[in-house]
Amino acid sequence: MNERAHKPNEAERSFVVMSLQRILIFLMFLFFHPLSAETPTGDIAEMRLAVRRELERHGGCGAAIAVVTKEKIEWAGGVGYADCEKKRPVTQFTVFQLASVSKIFLGLTLANLEQAGAVDFNALVNDLAPELKINNPWHETHPLRLIHLLEHTSGLQEVVAPWMELSKMQFPSVAKLISQVEPPTVQWPAGATVTYSNYNYIAAAHVLERLTGKPFSQVISDTLFTPLGLKSIGYRLEKIDHSWLSKRYAGM
Repeated sequence: MNERAHKPNEAERSFVVMSLQRILIFLMFLFFHPLSAETPTGDIAEMRLAVRRELERHGGCGAAIAVVTKEKIEWAGGVGYADCEKKRPVTQFTVFQLASVSKIFLGLTLANLEQAGAVDFNALVNDLAPELKINNPWHETHPLRLIHLLEHTSGLQEVVAPWMELSKMQFPSVAKLISQVEPPTVQWPAGATVTYSNYNYIAAAHVLERLTGKPFSQVISDTLFTPLGLKSIGYRLEKIDHSWLSKRYAGM
């Protein structure tokens, strides 16, 4: 039986890389461009009122907003509070948790390495990181490849892991995450369908650390954030001014 897992050609790989680069350029513009602190008028004020109503309807606390055109950020600010108890308002400087949006940075970093010839998206995960011990019943016909992790087409089941050490407000190391979950099982042939699983990017981060010999957060900071001058973004919160942080709320 021939392997049916999709192998991206050069044009498809270029499209993936270009898409990630465009997203990063937008984020760079959003985080690095000087933000207007002018009092909003007209449509902006109406938009803020609409957002405030939605927050109240859903029990939310606060939200950050940026109005962006092709040329510039027209206005950036907030609605509601970064800390409901202390009535600390959301401003253009408030730092929010990006959560899974941060997967973009990992994907782009690996895409840059792939373009540089340091890794092949079609490389087998078992060859890149055999210690992950992923159980793949279809290994002979549908081996698990790095591209499957990045595309969420691995077929790996979701895992429950301590994503954030709340007492320290720190993201656990990749090694700690892997050590605290059972090796997952591929549930259907890799490449057959898209199914979201956080383990895909835990495994991808581990692969990045194996390739570079450095923590994935350091690699992303050194190769993306620092060169682009992004000072208010990162995986390690001790490097960010905590007075800018929004408070985390559950059950909203």
